[in-house]
Amino acid sequence: AGLVRISGSAEQARKAEKDLKWRLTGKEDLPCPKELNSASRRHAKDIIEVETGAFVEVARGDFGGDLVMHIRGDQEGVQEAKDQLQTWIEERGFVTTKPLANLDQAKWQQFTDDMWHFGEKFDQQFGVKTAVSDSGSWVRLRDPSAKNWEAEGFAAAGWWDTVRGELKQVMDWYSSQAEEEAKAEAKAKVEAEAKAKAKAKAQ
Repeated sequence: AGLVRISGSAEQARKAEKDLKWRLTGKEDLPCPKELNSASRRHAKDIIEVETGAFVEVARGDFGGDLVMHIRGDQEGVQEAKDQLQTWIEERGFVTTKPLANLDQAKWQQFTDDMWHFGEKFDQQFGVKTAVSDSGSWVRLRDPSAKNWEAEGFAAAGWWDTVRGELKQVMDWYSSQAEEEAKAEAKAKVEAEAKAKAKAKAQ
């Protein structure tokens, strides 16, 4: 951890320390696609930090993986920055698959297969490419005809509402499957522990 030295009179130092602690009460780490490396750094410094007062550092994650946005500041500013950055990332065509984290391997394969079929459909209708990222962290929506997509995003594009709406329906269904699987796993664990305790007690 870093060390911050505060100089001045005792009263000024106490006030500065109190203010600094308040400004650092919030803490969030937000994944960001590596494809947005340069754009995310510019957006964080030029827009997010100015509008929210939060501090944002865009750092490299694991080798070949996603970036990480370290957001620090007061709680309200950090939450506002996180919300704005999540929207900004999605409007660049990167939809997080985090709600599907609990899918088993078979369901995940089914989901990626569905994304391939949706990609074929969206490509024919709108010329929009759809694919699951190499890291598995994102479903990427890409419009090859968009020349300035990093700066402008796709939210104003004619296809966005339709494609994003259909994708949301599919992901919501798989998300509900993930929740059911998590509940079933938790229930099975509780039952197994209860049986083990009963068996140990009977011996």
